[in-house]
Order: sequence, then C-alpha cells, then structure tokens
Amino acid sequence: MLELFRKTAIAICVACLASGALSVEALARGKPPPKNQDPEPTPVIDYDAELNLNWAIPFIKAPSARDAGYTGKGITIGVMDSGVANLSEFDGRLLPMWDAYRNRFSNSKDDNGHGTFVAGLSAAARDGLGMVGVAYEANILPIKVIRRNGAMGLNDAQLATAFDVGRLQGATVLNNSWNSSTTAPQLINAYGYDGAVTAINDAYSATLAAMQGFVNNGGGGRVDGGGAAVGGVIVFAAGNDGKSDPGWWASLPEFKPDLAGGYLAAVAVDDSGAITSWSDRCGISQAYCLAAPGAAVISTKSNGTYGAWSGTSFSAPIVSGAVAVIAQQWPYLQSSAVTQILLTTANKSGIYSNTAVYGQGLLDMNAALTPAGEVLLAGSGTTSTSGGGLSASVSSTAFGNFGARGHKVVVLDSYRRDFGLSTSALIDRPRDTFDTQMALSRFGFGGATTEVVNYAGMKTTLTFVDSPLGAYGYNGKGQAARFEIGDGYAVSFGIGVTPQMSLGLTPLGDQWRDLTLADKPLGHGFAAPLQDAVSASMTMPLTGPVKGIELTLGLATGQASKDSIQTPVGLNGAEPWNTRRQKVFALKAAVPVGERAKVALNLGALNEDGAVLGTRQTGTFGLGSDARTSFAGVSGEMAASEKVTLFAGYEMGWTKVNGQTGALVGGVDTLRSTSWRVGMAARGLAKKRDRLLFSVSQPLRVEGGAVTAVLPTSYNGFTDTVGYDTVRSGLAAERREVMVQTAYAVPLSGGVDLSLGGMMRLNPNNENAPADFVGLAKLGWEF
Repeated sequence: MLELFRKTAIAICVACLASGALSVEALARGKPPPKNQDPEPTPVIDYDAELNLNWAIPFIKAPSARDAGYTGKGITIGVMDSGVANLSEFDGRLLPMWDAYRNRFSNSKDDNGHGTFVAGLSAAARDGLGMVGVAYEANILPIKVIRRNGAMGLNDAQLATAFDVGRLQGATVLNNSWNSSTTAPQLINAYGYDGAVTAINDAYSATLAAMQGFVNNGGGGRVDGGGAAVGGVIVFAAGNDGKSDPGWWASLPEFKPDLAGGYLAAVAVDDSGAITSWSDRCGISQAYCLAAPGAAVISTKSNGTYGAWSGTSFSAPIVSGAVAVIAQQWPYLQSSAVTQILLTTANKSGIYSNTAVYGQGLLDMNAALTPAGEVLLAGSGTTSTSGGGLSASVSSTAFGNFGARGHKVVVLDSYRRDFGLSTSALIDRPRDTFDTQMALSRFGFGGATTEVVNYAGMKTTLTFVDSPLGAYGYNGKGQAARFEIGDGYAVSFGIGVTPQMSLGLTPLGDQWRDLTLADKPLGHGFAAPLQDAVSASMTMPLTGPVKGIELTLGLATGQASKDSIQTPVGLNGAEPWNTRRQKVFALKAAVPVGERAKVALNLGALNEDGAVLGTRQTGTFGLGSDARTSFAGVSGEMAASEKVTLFAGYEMGWTKVNGQTGALVGGVDTLRSTSWRVGMAARGLAKKRDRLLFSVSQPLRVEGGAVTAVLPTSYNGFTDTVGYDTVRSGLAAERREVMVQTAYAVPLSGGVDLSLGGMMRLNPNNENAPADFVGLAKLGWEF
C-alpha cells in the first residue's frame, strides 16, 4: 500500500494541450533598414497589442497593477519546473538554474518547454513583443524538478534541497505546476487521516521541513515592521483530472496546518470564466484555493515562439505573479497577509460563490490592489470615525472646488498597506442643484401669497412661501409677517423662510420673491447660508438733519444647509451630523437719496456652530468646528420711472475659523468672501398687473484665505514610521459663479395667470463646470 502511495505521490500533472505557435519575428514591430539608407524613426511600441495577445492577463485585471506602477520588480519567483529557456522575454532577470537532479547550478535551459511557458505567464517582459506576464519585472529563479519526459523522479532529499534553494536564493514565491493524481480525500480514505499524515511524513519528511522553512523564512531576507521574516508563498496547480479535489500536494495544509498561511492552490477557468471540464475543483483546499485562467492561454515557448496551452499548470503561475506584485509594492507584508489579500479580494459573486468549485473565487488584481477593511490616515488614528474609517470633510460651495487642489496623503488599510490618496478624496461638497418641484410651487402667481390687513391703524403684511425644508410653518409654507405700527415703526417676523426676508435684506422687499428661480432670493450673501430660519427684526425712524432714515435691527437662527451630506466614494464611516443652529445679527441703516432712490448700509455678524459659511466642516480635513463672520455691505434701489425700479447690492465678509481637535488642519487664515447682485424690476409694462424681473448676481464666494495642514505623506512599513509634510493651500474659489435670471408674470383673461422664467448659472458652485440652464413655465387659474 505504501509503495502505491509513493508512486502516485510523485506523478505529475502537466497535461497541457498545444494549439499553435507564433514566431517572435512575426510579432516584431520593425526591422533593420537596408544598407545606405537612413534608419527609420524608432517605432512606437504598442503595449496594448502585447497585453491583448493573451486573454488571461486582462481577465484577472492585471492592467490595474501596471497602471499603478506595480510590476514585481525586485521580487524573485521560483519556477520549480523543467527549467526556463534563456529568451529575450527574460533578459536581465533570469537567474542561474538549480538542477535538482545534478545537485548544481548551471545556465538556465529547458529541455521540455513546460517551465518556459510557466515562467512567461508569471514574468514575461513588457517590451511590446509577444505577450506580457503578470509581474513583468520580477526575477526568475529556475529550479529544475521535471525531467525532459515530463516526469519527476526526485527523492525526498533532492526535493527538499530544491525548496531550500528557493529560500536561500531569495525567492518570495515558489510556483509548482506539478502535482499528484491522488487527492487528499483518497489518501484519507485509504489510510485514515492519521495514517495519511504518517505516510506523507514518512515519504517526504525532509521536503515538508524545507517547505515549512520557506513559508516561515522565505522572501529574500525581508522582515516586517516587527523585525520578523516575512516568509514565502508556495503555489500549487490543482491538477487536470476533473476531480472534485486537487492533487494532494495542493492540499498539504490539510495534513500540515502550519503551511496554511503561505500556501495557495489554483484551479483553471476558460475565457468565459467558468471552470474547465478537466480542471480539478478546489474541494478540500477551498480555504486557500483560487481560480485563474488556464484554458488556451498564450505564453513563451522554449524555441522563442509563442503558443497556446491549457492546464492548471498555467493557472498557478498567474497566481504566483499576483503574489510577486503585492510583495513588490508592500515588501514588509507577511506571507500570510499576501495570501489573505488575494483570497479575500477574489471575485466571489455569481458562480464564484461555489467554494467547492472555485474556492475563494476568481483572482481579481484590481480588488487586491485596492484598500481593504478599515482605512485610516497613516499615524493618525484619531482622524477615523467611531465606525472605523476615514471620516468625510465637507466644504461649502462658496469655496468652489477646493478639493481639486488636493495634496497627497498616505492612508493605511487593515493590512497596514500604504496607499496614496489626494486630500480631495477627503472633501465632500454639497452642490446647489435645481429643485424643479420646489421652484414650480413657489414660482409665479400663487408662489408667494401676500395678504395686507389694516386694523386699528396698523398695517399688517403677511407673506407665505414654500419652506425649503418644510421643517417649520403651516402645511409646509414658510411665513413672513410685517406689522407697521405707525410713525415709521415696524416689526417683522419669519418662520421657515430665509432670514433675508424678515431682516429686510432682500431687494424690493418680499413681493418679488416668487419671480426668482433659484432656491435663495436675491439677497444678502451672509444671511443666505441659513435655511428654515426663525427671525425677527424691528425698524424705527431716526431723527436728525437727514429725514427719512430708517434703522433696522434683526436677529435670526436657522440650519446651516439644506443639502444632505454623503460619504465620498471609496471611503467609509462618515459620521452622521446632528443639525446645529446658526445665528445671524444684522444692523441696517437706509438713507433716502432724493425722491427716487434709497441707499442702505448694513453691518452684522454670522455665528456658526459646526459649520463654515453655510456647511459643516468635520473630519480629517475639516477647516474648523465653528466660525465667526463679520460683514458689511451696501445696497441701493432707484425708481427709474413709475414702472421700473433698479437695484444693486454688494457685501464683503471676514471669517475667523476655530480649529477642530484631531483634524489635519493646523490653522486657517481669515477668510474673505463676497456676494453681489444688480437688476431691474418692472410693473405694468405691457399689461396691468404684469411684472418683469431681471437680475445678474454672484452668490457667496470665498475670495481669499489659506489653510495650513500637517499631512502624512510617507510610510515605512519595515519600521512602521510615518513621515509628515506641512503644506499650505489657498482657499479662494477657482471660478466665479454668476447667475442670470429673468422672469415675466402676466394675468390673462378668465382668471388665468401665465408665468415664464429662465435662469443661467455660469461656473455653478464656483467650479469649472458646464453652465446650467433652466426654463420654467406655469399656467394657473382661480376657481
């Protein structure tokens, strides 16, 4: 019984089907010019053609590694096979071959062709010729364990030496595209589990010890952050017998669990992604088994041509190449971390959820090279949220696309892999978008309802408009009331509306609110950030040499923004925001200029809790936890005729931001921001009671200021240390939003009213973005 076991144990599965060849010459991109002629220009190398020659490489999304600059450079892949031919595809990267039969090193050659084909899939060069391997800059260590006839006849000591050579020569991964036709369950059925363990140990005790030594101490002497050897990874082809389990060499961790952290098995799929009929399934090895292309894959032949072969022999080197790529980029990772990254990030959707067939799924290099698990800024765990991920920071639209001026920072995933990330990814920005339903409800006749009541000598004006949030008011309607007491005194209140209305900071009063298409009226930029406000003001006359001066004092409190805050794509754990109240105080003095004009000066302060200029600022790159803004402005109205009124206004503010504990921001200069508007309004131009409004305005925009931040910009995984840089970035918006609005409302016969409007936003949200165009038409009638 033991003799039978020993014979089957060394049988190899290299059943690989040839299906044509391509010569190097046929794939060349140019040839020497004839004598006495000037050389032709150097041809452009078509790397895409090289990549696309072999469907297997893009199928596992290997170009993601190429695009990120991950090439396997400096990593050695041990190819335990029939040798590797000295081809141009391996120039400068092919190490001397260990011949396990002759117990010596020699120049590498391949008398079978199998090893050369395997090596090409792992590491053929990206040179524009032929095909390209997964880790195309990795070194190749040929270890000859397969004879010319495709069989392996090594004894335990020879095979053990082969694995030791891999460790001593600095290999990170040892690819084994050979196996036994006997499966682990067959051994267990024949011997029992304990008997199978004993039989394997008796037959290959030295080899098992050498394999364990490689898993523990392979990797070319590299160590992790704690000084421990990173270890190596052993990859085995599953086998080509179409069985439910791999050959037992691909299931060794079942008998020797200490190998599990550095062990992978590979099964073969075709170009449809399905397991081939002849590939063994993952079966008992499913916990450390991956699926990879293995049917009619293209690679290097020992005679310098290219051909198509099939077998799990060729799935294994694709997995080995992926190991090399990860080890190159993060050389401090333990072998157990490398294997877990490939296993956990493999595609497990659809058919790949069947672990008995596909194990942990289809190899996916794009996912393997993406941050996994909890993601934190390097050296700054305090910037994570309670949910365990990078927290989002939010910038107001007044800053424009501040995030586009990103600096590189380093983040670490749950495997302590470092990734470069732009600070723009840490900044999420609410964007003012057009709410068609809300605009139609408040636009034109019926959009803002004004009622005037005279009682006991007091004139009361009530205005009802749709509340932006519907948080207050009656039936979703915001309300503004003005009580004219007499002798120039008046009191105003507002609930569920912007405080610009009740504080007297809108041009032309409230009567024209229904002809503005934007969700914020043509008013004061520093009151605009408050939504659904509760506000109150008092107006009184001032006596003096200049008659008609009115002084208005007002106070309002409201929400910071109506926009919902979302987590940036790719980052997790954004902290929910509890709405905080913001306050604005305003003092306005209106002075008549002649009989037709009035000029108003205003001063005030905006006190924001948890927000800056209307939007919250939190997380890793939040500018601050609160802000205090002082502002001043001037506005004016002039009756150009009995029907036409001109208006204009300009405000400037200075904002001091208080820092946020734990944020990257070390300091913020005083911010300078502005808003302005000009326009005209007319009544009765073409018909009695018709109204026309035209305006050009700039919403609130940051004009100056800068932020200073201390950013983690480098990480050394071997010593687990972080490098920091201090950077300074301007906060002025890169573009200037200009909003042009026009609207016309006219009553028709039979109680029918027609309202038409249009709006154009240039550089919306103060960004370099396409212009927005909006048109509205509303027909209403009373009945």
